[in-house]
Amino acid sequence: MKMPKDFALSTKIFIISHIAILLSGLFFFGGLYYILYQEKFQTVPVEYNPVTKEPVSLFLEVSSPEDEVLVYEDNIIISGTTGSDATVIISSQDHDIGLQASKDGEFNKVFQLSPGANIIEITVFDSEGSSKTVTRSAYYSDEKI
Repeated sequence: MKMPKDFALSTKIFIISHIAILLSGLFFFGGLYYILYQEKFQTVPVEYNPVTKEPVSLFLEVSSPEDEVLVYEDNIIISGTTGSDATVIISSQDHDIGLQASKDGEFNKVFQLSPGANIIEITVFDSEGSSKTVTRSAYYSDEKI
């Protein structure tokens, strides 16, 4: 097709063509940015689980031994109460023992002490995975004063 020599572009066509060129450039570079940086546009699931207080269902009361007790035998009875059927772990620097609390939540276990200071941690776990720990110190001396 042959164009006449004195073909003049109207202002309206000129502005529309420039807007079309600008918009196509914006769409092109916007799509390129989206392709190159897709990780910025992906939604990440946010887990919101604030812990504002201790779990109500989980408790641990250690009735024996008292804290910072001096004993002259190498065995000590550790007893207390917690939730029904909770798992109880008794641990020291030398060994660990696991047991299950009764239906009433009571537990007791004979625990072997080593000479000197023994830091005993009694930790209870419920079925939801929550835990609570009580620490007791027991000093074992094989020589009576």
